[in-house]
Parts: sequence; structure tokens; C-alpha cells
Amino acid sequence: MTKKRKKQANQKKPIEEIKEQPKSYRNLAFLIPIFFVALVVVFFHEPLLMSRHTFFSDATYIFYPFHKTVARAVHSGVLPLWNPYNAMGFPFIGDPQSMMLYPPIWLLSLLPFDAFYMWFVFLHYFVAALGMYLLVRKLNYSIAAAVWGGIIFAFSGYLVSVHIFGNFYSSVWAPFVFYGIVRLRDKPSLVNLIISSVLIS
Repeated sequence: MTKKRKKQANQKKPIEEIKEQPKSYRNLAFLIPIFFVALVVVFFHEPLLMSRHTFFSDATYIFYPFHKTVARAVHSGVLPLWNPYNAMGFPFIGDPQSMMLYPPIWLLSLLPFDAFYMWFVFLHYFVAALGMYLLVRKLNYSIAAAVWGGIIFAFSGYLVSVHIFGNFYSSVWAPFVFYGIVRLRDKPSLVNLIISSVLIS
């Protein structure tokens, strides 16, 4: 082997070693979602377990009443085209801030709204962490790197500070969007195209 080939082999070796995982380590991967949920509960234990309200500004005066209106409408089987409660009324379903067309919020219509609203908001940090974990793993990095990626993204200054605004609910899904794109790139198929389209929408 020439010196040039030896040098190239030595340069590739560290990357390959990083990506290799002990078998016992890989078998514990199913615990990672549980770990992320536990981390969210610990990080936001006051609003989740002690019922201490952490909302202010737009979250209190716009999104909380909007989300409650959506939950009531879905529970009643009514399509809320108009919001009569603000000012002299305005189109409700046409306002993206109402999140009427955001499927996860429909789950609140099946549960006691006030008891589960905090969980609805803060479990989106779990979605952010899990999405980034899956994306990093899809890019063939180690489990440790993926876990740290999930933690850093979910509890970044940006996401922690914008949970009172509507763009928070779209931001947490960003890793899943890129995950779908990478999946489609690596293996083009109708199934992956549908998965990617659903995640983007």
C-alpha cells in the first residue's frame, strides 16, 4: 500500500469508529423516547406537575382561547368558520393562528382541556427532541450524537423562548421535515414521497 493510500485510510478511520455502535448500546435505543419524555417532565416540572402557569403575552390572550375554541368546536362537531369573541368577530378557520387545521390539537377535544393543555404544549419539546434524534441517526451519526442533538435542539434558547407563540408548533416539526427529505433522497419511492409530503404539510 502506498503512503497516499495509508494516509487516506487513517483519515477515514476516526469517522468510521464514531459511527460504529456496540451491540448492547444499540439495543437500548428503544429507551431514548422514554428518556426524552422524562427530560421534558423534569425541565418543565412546575407547569406540568405543580400547575404553575408559565404563559404570558400572546399565549394568554390569543393562543389559549383560540385552542380552547378549537377543542370545543371539534368536540361539538362544529366547523368554527367565525370567531364572535374577539372585537366584532373575524374569520376563525382562515386564521393560521387558530391552528384549526393542526391535527394534534384535535386530541384536546377528547380530554379535559384545562387539565391537559400544559401537556399538549410542552410535549412538543419531546417531538422536537425525537425528530432531531431520528434525523441525526438517519445521517449515520452515533446514538450519542443523536441524543445530544435532540437535547440541544429541543431545549435551545429559541424553542424555549417561543412556546408562547404560534410558530413554536411548526418549528418543532422541522427535523421531521428534513428527515422525510433525506429518507426520500436515499430511497426514492412512492411511500417515502407520501411520508415526506405529510411531514412537510
